[in-house]
Amino acid sequence: MNIYNWQAQDYRKTICKFLSSKEIISQEDWIIDSTHFNRETSETIQAGYSVWARPVLALIKKSETFEKIVSKPASWLIEDIKFKKGINKKPHIRGYLFRHLFFNPISWCLGNLKLLVSIKKHKQVVAANKR
Repeated sequence: MNIYNWQAQDYRKTICKFLSSKEIISQEDWIIDSTHFNRETSETIQAGYSVWARPVLALIKKSETFEKIVSKPASWLIEDIKFKKGINKKPHIRGYLFRHLFFNPISWCLGNLKLLVSIKKHKQVVAANKR
């Protein structure tokens, strides 16, 4: 497995990369998570994740308690991915529910909001250039 390729992708899954660097989740689990995120998650959800992940990562770096809190759902999500990929035989209900009730909907909403803001900014630039 080429670790360099995965290190180049760490900007996409910053929270799990950080948890992996602290050995809270394994490097292998981070790669499984990053691969799934990059290949099977919509661009809208990826954009939304990028909106909320930076401030959450800043809080994780400041608080070990917050780090422990965030590491639980992160590991749940990875276990859900492992079941989807056939690595685990047993479904991970908390991971499934967290992904479909919180992670994806929040990321999707923020991704769409980010898109709307960028469209509005683009229209303003186009309008300013026409003057």
